[in-house]
Amino acid sequence: MEKAVKIKEKYQNELLKIPGVVGVGIGLENNEYNIRILVSKDDKELLEKLPEQLEGVNVTVKYVGEITEH
Repeated sequence: MEKAVKIKEKYQNELLKIPGVVGVGIGLENNEYNIRILVSKDDKELLEKLPEQLEGVNVTVKYVGEITEH
């Protein structure tokens, strides 16, 4: 997990500059940690801009919609 956290911290600001990206976190799939990119829209053009891996760590994309304060 430590490797995924370091990579997330390294790329988080860059990823958040991409329109439609609303968050970056760490996920767990198939007993492996991954970088999870949260997006506000399910858009093919946006998905094509996102990496499949960062420094050997898999990236997963999760559609969460718009995030607002309550």
